[in-house]
Amino acid sequence: MFGSTHRSHRGRLFGRGDERASASVAARVSRLTGLQRELDQACERYEVAIAAIDERTRALQRLPSAREIVRGVTSDEAQRGPDTRGPDPICLRSATFEDLRALGLSVTQTSRILTLRHDGLLPSTAALDEVPGIPRSQLLGLKRRLRD
Repeated sequence: MFGSTHRSHRGRLFGRGDERASASVAARVSRLTGLQRELDQACERYEVAIAAIDERTRALQRLPSAREIVRGVTSDEAQRGPDTRGPDPICLRSATFEDLRALGLSVTQTSRILTLRHDGLLPSTAALDEVPGIPRSQLLGLKRRLRD
């Protein structure tokens, strides 16, 4: 009789332990499920933030640089090439110092152009490529605003 009572008592002890272990596991699974849900939400917020940053970066890349603003030429304008709208182009052969400065050229760049023109080394706007100290991005806008 002692053996059977021992077994039934022993079964009850293990039963309670199993219930406690089961409850502990269930609590941990519930906690992990909650953490997984929070992680998924955080990942979604992260992806939305990254998309917003990417859009802002693309918008900033479309803005002209400080140099382009000072020169009066944006990268979009330079890529578009000649613009048929706006003021009439200035004639390269008759442009004055002030005319060229108004186009955004520095004093040095303007002086070089006028010197080359005076020496007969600047027959057309295509020859502006040979003028030292004028960046390509500025040349594109300049050629658009000058004529032969």
